[in-house]
Amino acid sequence: MRAQDNSKHYGFALHRSHKNIVSIWPCLIISALLLLSVTSAGFAQWREDDREDDCIRYKGPKYGGVIPIKVVCVWPLTPQSVRKVLSKPENYDRCLSRIESSELISTSGQKLKSKIIRIYQVHNGSPASDRGLYLDYQVDQRGDRWRMSFKKSPADQVKPITDHVEAKTNRGYWEVKSHDQGVQVTLESLYDPGGSVPSFLVRWFISGGVQKMMNELRACARRAQ
Repeated sequence: MRAQDNSKHYGFALHRSHKNIVSIWPCLIISALLLLSVTSAGFAQWREDDREDDCIRYKGPKYGGVIPIKVVCVWPLTPQSVRKVLSKPENYDRCLSRIESSELISTSGQKLKSKIIRIYQVHNGSPASDRGLYLDYQVDQRGDRWRMSFKKSPADQVKPITDHVEAKTNRGYWEVKSHDQGVQVTLESLYDPGGSVPSFLVRWFISGGVQKMMNELRACARRAQ
């Protein structure tokens, strides 16, 4: 029996596959750029939502069913006082009522840029269930700009969460820099609590909840001066 010559068939398949790759390549590039804009540089299309207590609140375009938030505040405080509070995420529960507990799990790396602070946090979900998650915090300082980034720890590096509903997503940063009137503080966050959360609670956090958190941070920084 003669072996079947599939060279033409394979050649056609490769040609068709090549055409498919070429046709979807622009889509892949666009998707990668969109993901990069979310994870690295933030959202380009911020829309002002409200102004309150020396702060401006913004909403970004919905991403993965979640609305990202950004808050920019200018306070008559020193940058050092705000950094003093934000540089110790294991103590956030002492200042921010939304955080029920903030437990230091580990610290890795000796240099500032490579140092990762791993925290287990429990977030007050009242009247819904509290949320728990592991977070990795990392400092980046460039000139006058000081930033504490945070993101959910890789699942394969932490213990399973059994005591609380696990938050699905939490990433963003705190940023502190000098301002003519004192200090400018920015919070950018993409937070998905996971599980079932009433829509009115989500709306409250985007507005009054995040503003309450900024006011609490300002009060702590004032005491730290």
